[in-house]
Amino acid sequence: MQTTGQLLRMGQAAPRPAPAAPDGRGELRHVRPQDIRIPDMRIRSVVDDDTSGEMARSIAADGIHEPLIAEEVAGELWLVDGQHRIEVALALDLPEVPCYVHAGTAESVLVKNLVTTRQHGRSNPAQEALVIRHLREAGGLPLERIAEITGLSVGWCRRLNDIAALPPGVMDLVASGQLGVSHAMELVAIATDPAIEEIARQAAAYHYTVLDVRARVQVALQPAAAPQPGGTTFDGSGRPSRVPLLCHLCRVDLGTTPPYVWMCGDCQVLVVEMHSAYVQALAAADASPAPRPPLTTSPTP
Repeated sequence: MQTTGQLLRMGQAAPRPAPAAPDGRGELRHVRPQDIRIPDMRIRSVVDDDTSGEMARSIAADGIHEPLIAEEVAGELWLVDGQHRIEVALALDLPEVPCYVHAGTAESVLVKNLVTTRQHGRSNPAQEALVIRHLREAGGLPLERIAEITGLSVGWCRRLNDIAALPPGVMDLVASGQLGVSHAMELVAIATDPAIEEIARQAAAYHYTVLDVRARVQVALQPAAAPQPGGTTFDGSGRPSRVPLLCHLCRVDLGTTPPYVWMCGDCQVLVVEMHSAYVQALAAADASPAPRPPLTTSPTP
């Protein structure tokens, strides 16, 4: 994949800003869709097949009512928002499309694409992660600055930056919504494990909770460790099951939300010993014959 600098050829002088439209959205132009370039790295709005079909039929019948957004860098137009619309325009062989144009830079193309796509409400967190990591590594921007210019929290930027290191197979599951960002965060600890993609697929197939993923990661990190009572164990296919959490005294299963009783170790040992003696006494009593009433020859009063 080309770097942002190579992609937009930042070495050339940027043009002067285009005259702004009255609404501040940039200069409105009508350009050939072939003249708008789509960056290799970008965030694409999530649109289902039904919505995509409706969009294509609407554009075929009435044209594009909502202009695309592009930035002009070194004399070339680079798409910020409107990839689905431009794809339909190309498929329909439309001669031109409306487009708001701003002067920009390589970084601003990525940043505005991220912000605009999130404003649509259906962004792709896997692609967001790759863009944020690229801005940090290739663009040299600290996460605090990325958070400032994108409107995201520093914590969210950090989480996305971290999951960007996961293998492509795992990121595909995040992109498709089969694996959440919080689930993926748990997998960062085993990012280099050859089994990570299989673990991620099993997590998606069995609908792991975040705690399930965390437990599975611990199994990968410490395969010889015994599962903790009340925790999660996994069979050969990755199916999770709960390890019973038993009362120390009566051995009843306490479920997933056991009560907590605070005591020191000496008292705990004493209670267990007393309970054991009590159980042994009950067992001995059950094994003994029932006591007989005393024999007497006296008449009953």
